[in-house]
Amino acid sequence: MLCKIIIIFLLLLYPSYSMGLSEKYKTHFKKNIIFFSQAKTKYVWGGKGDLKEDVYQLDCSGFLYKAASMAGIPVKRSTAFNMAMGLDGWTSKKILLDDVDETDVVFWTWKTSPSRINGHVGALVVSPSSDLLEVCHASASKQRVIINQLKGVFLKDISCIRRLTLGDKKNGK
Repeated sequence: MLCKIIIIFLLLLYPSYSMGLSEKYKTHFKKNIIFFSQAKTKYVWGGKGDLKEDVYQLDCSGFLYKAASMAGIPVKRSTAFNMAMGLDGWTSKKILLDDVDETDVVFWTWKTSPSRINGHVGALVVSPSSDLLEVCHASASKQRVIINQLKGVFLKDISCIRRLTLGDKKNGK
């Protein structure tokens, strides 16, 4: 018991030493992210993945919530801002652009909306069409979940990149 308390204390004190997602979570999260990029989706502000006439209704944070919850990751529906702050179960550690990997979560503060800090969110995936590390997100302008190359505003307006640090409780990891 004392050992568990010490480990929890160290993880709270030094969150950068916590591990990323277990392979099980990461694999399922990645599959779900790709699934939504290929499924019929519609951008709906506040949408959390409900099906309406065979179309998933999602916004940017709702898309990641749905992909994570379908993978069994114990998170709550939240806003991009709260996700970046590690609230509602979105425990994570900050990652530098040079260290990114698939399923890392990317946040943007658009230069056109500087007051909306971390106002948009997506996840990094290896695109099935290009084999490059790209970003998948629910786009308000395109009205669906899409994959974009990590360049232009998708690169220069990044405000934060985080790696989820949840363990796999079912497998004791």
